[in-house]
Amino acid sequence: MSEPRTSAPRQPWYFAVATTKFVVMSIVTFGIYDAYWFYRQWQCERTRTGDDISPFWRTFFAPLFAFSLFRRIDRASEETGSGRFAHQLYALSYFVLLMSFRLPDPYWLVSMLAFVPLIPVQSAASRVNEVLVPGAPRNDQYTLSNVLTIVIGGLFLLLALAGTFIPLDEEPENQPVNVSV
Repeated sequence: MSEPRTSAPRQPWYFAVATTKFVVMSIVTFGIYDAYWFYRQWQCERTRTGDDISPFWRTFFAPLFAFSLFRRIDRASEETGSGRFAHQLYALSYFVLLMSFRLPDPYWLVSMLAFVPLIPVQSAASRVNEVLVPGAPRNDQYTLSNVLTIVIGGLFLLLALAGTFIPLDEEPENQPVNVSV
């Protein structure tokens, strides 16, 4: 008599991170967390599909590969019945916001909002994970390294904002210098 076979528990398909944590980490790291997010999503996608892809290079060229990643997550959303989203719009928005760092002061600050189009994509990935593994961990806790990053990154953010908006007391140019002998 053979024992009944039990299926292996399903694993989440995508990197899980709570929206609040994602937003906070993206802001205080000046977008470096976004790169980490892309890397983790591409790792998960490689594991899920078995495709021969390089998470490193797809993260390095994230503004271009965002279109592909978002499309894959959208298809997974449709496949699991967890809804669809406008992946092309979010990828284009991400690209445009990220490239706005080239704008002059203070308009370059718009580029710090590049994480915003990633939020609905992460929400879709979280819905896919929830369908596959109800109650799977959401990654909403802050580790010690997260807290240290928030403190240090927050200080750098304040300095960057101060440097952008607080005028320096500079001597006017082309003023004759009064030299007494």
